[in-house]
Amino acid sequence: MRQPFPIPIMPSTLTLDITGFDYEARGVARHDGKTHFVSGALPGERVTARVLESKKRYATAEAIDILIPAPERVPPACPHYAACGGCALQHAGDAAQHRLKETVWLEQLARIGGVRPQTVLPAISGANWHYRARTRLAWDGEHLGYRARAGNTVVPITHCPTLAPALSARLPDIRALCAALARSTAILGVDLSAGDGVNVLRIRLREAVDARPAQEAIAAWHQEDGQPWQIRLQHDAGTVAIPPDAPPLAYQLPDYGLTLPYTPDDFTQANKALNRRLVSFALATLGAEAGARVMDFFCGLGNFSLPLARSDADVLGIEGVDEMVARATANAAAHGLADRCRFARADLFTVTTKQLHRWGRADYWLLDPPRAGAQTLCTVLDPKHGPARIAYVSCNPGTLARDAAILSGKGYRIASGRLLHMFAQTAHVESLLLFTR
Repeated sequence: MRQPFPIPIMPSTLTLDITGFDYEARGVARHDGKTHFVSGALPGERVTARVLESKKRYATAEAIDILIPAPERVPPACPHYAACGGCALQHAGDAAQHRLKETVWLEQLARIGGVRPQTVLPAISGANWHYRARTRLAWDGEHLGYRARAGNTVVPITHCPTLAPALSARLPDIRALCAALARSTAILGVDLSAGDGVNVLRIRLREAVDARPAQEAIAAWHQEDGQPWQIRLQHDAGTVAIPPDAPPLAYQLPDYGLTLPYTPDDFTQANKALNRRLVSFALATLGAEAGARVMDFFCGLGNFSLPLARSDADVLGIEGVDEMVARATANAAAHGLADRCRFARADLFTVTTKQLHRWGRADYWLLDPPRAGAQTLCTVLDPKHGPARIAYVSCNPGTLARDAAILSGKGYRIASGRLLHMFAQTAHVESLLLFTR
């Protein structure tokens, strides 16, 4: 009888020398001709790694023992770090995080886009801890927390050192409130926001419930916290706000005398302090003079549009979400900027050259796209009638590099670029580039 071929067994652990670093904050090693991406490892380290998944050309793994640590390695500050998927770089010191992210950013620009900034400006840094003003948590019927680093389970957390202190301090109380509400209906999700004047807890429910547990929680919290809280119980039939007369959720741009209201569903930067600096640096980078016409693409609530208008530019903001366009328009009117700043809705992922011509020419563009980037917009740009200067705010170096290659092919160069350390302890890379024609 013919014997079957033996089935090779993939080794569960390997000893790897880490020689690189990737955009997901993983160490990179080569073993048996295959690239291994190792979470929890830093360049220069030798580690024992558990293989999680093996493909033909690459494998993913996690470091389970650091045999030779890098000098930059530090003990993680959060006891949940080993399991929680919220952070990826707590094992690296602050200076190392900055250096590694800048290396990844420049490598992506060169490898994918074939470009490099003519000048790499000093990075903009902010707080490394307690900077997050909003977050989304998961609930599994018993635990409140973030999704696990590997898998979809919920890692229960009692505090989070990247969250604003007022939000982190309430996590045990929020868990208790969720447990009380879950006796009546399913909890679909939990959102936290720290505005400039109110903290908002939104609990998304399958059905309406008795609001008394939330009312009791608010009464207790207001006896202890300096900034008021509001709890929003949201379900298909609507939202119950407790108390209903709490201050609106909003953030301020004090350098421009602006206050921008928003809702938990609106996109706003999680790092409010660094966002204020980003706005000022972006406007200075763009360099639009008084009276210049500026187009602000992916404008959201007017985070850049309204400061530009306050600086005497003539601004057209383009956004793809109707509700955001309505709120941005209301923000302009509330600040007396409606004559200098108007907004329009358009799907910028399907925009055409004809639409661009219909909006008219502007010598200055500002782009702040989501992680998917602005490929279509860059593709349909007519360089003969395009802007002289483009300030591009990016949260994804891969799509930024792709778009930079498109712009480079149309005669634009990256005059300058700089990182913004907006999301310390995570793999996210935020940057600001200036393209000139």
